[in-house]
Amino acid sequence: MRKWRRRKALCARALTQQESRNQRVSTTLNLNGDSELHINGLAPVPVQKSYPDKRSTGTQQKPEGVKQMIKNNLRDFIETVIDNKYISADDVKMLQREILEDGIMTRIEAEALLALGRTLDAHESWGPALAALVVDFMVWSMRPTGVVTNDDAMWLTTALDVGGPTETAMNIAYAILDETQHVDAALLDFIMRGRQHARMQRMAA
Repeated sequence: MRKWRRRKALCARALTQQESRNQRVSTTLNLNGDSELHINGLAPVPVQKSYPDKRSTGTQQKPEGVKQMIKNNLRDFIETVIDNKYISADDVKMLQREILEDGIMTRIEAEALLALGRTLDAHESWGPALAALVVDFMVWSMRPTGVVTNDDAMWLTTALDVGGPTETAMNIAYAILDETQHVDAALLDFIMRGRQHARMQRMAA
């Protein structure tokens, strides 16, 4: 109940905060259109080049291609599940325990995993596992910890909004909202748009 009241209050506040940003949001969301990452037959993965990674060292990582931004064992995992056309429960366990035991390291890794979820059928454990990985990356790996800045929120909502606000995308957004001390209004705007989309779907059914 406490989480629900917090979500409701934050979303209500965002209604006024986001109005002044609507044009900026609309412009930024189009940046991905000119930048795509192809991973051995996977549907094109948008790469947000204007949003550098911010890790615990405080340094910024520059886009230098897939090889530099996705570690080899994760690339192998991606290629394997694409070949199998399915993400199994064993795949999910291996991803969590062996490949990403230290979590997602770059935005391109996060975007590639989100693209897998949109492209392939998967075991029911995939959604929660993906959400946990993205939340940990956004809330605890980025700096400052516990805060989702406008830069981070704009990148994330762009990545989540590819293909529309899916159930997994909404779960990730809600989980981040629950974990953070402060979240930028861009993420709240994404949540509200997702709610509106769900209502319209129910009305059309």
